[in-house]
Amino acid sequence: MLTLSRQRGLLRFDGRLSRIGFWRAYLFLLVASSLVWCLGLFAVMAIGRLGAVLLAPMLPMLAANVAIIVRRLHDRGRSGWWAVPFFILPFLAGLGMSAETAGSSAPALLALTVLGSAGLAIWGWIEIGFLRGSEGPNRYGADPYGVQA
Repeated sequence: MLTLSRQRGLLRFDGRLSRIGFWRAYLFLLVASSLVWCLGLFAVMAIGRLGAVLLAPMLPMLAANVAIIVRRLHDRGRSGWWAVPFFILPFLAGLGMSAETAGSSAPALLALTVLGSAGLAIWGWIEIGFLRGSEGPNRYGADPYGVQA
């Protein structure tokens, strides 16, 4: 059960977050946002556009996802701005490719964009989800595991 302090912790952008803390928060948000998404879509199908009101909790869940990614990057000793090349740029490239693929005259450029975007996203997930944070305190706070360097 999420206590009030843990709920507030999901929306904090300062400090550090351990790998296990990241995965716990990420999986919780994944399940919760999936439930909200399904309920919202069923409501839209059942009662029309007014049912979209049930999708409103998706915004704080998105903010919480960004917050845990930033805190996990802090644990790795990186700025939260690293989330931009890891996640935002591949997303934007995907949007651009979907608009361009219909009449693409440059398949090599399209392939390079796909590979580059996939590479950035994979590097981001490895960096955030699988690599150990910096040992001891760093400029973003104390080690979440309590290790003193």
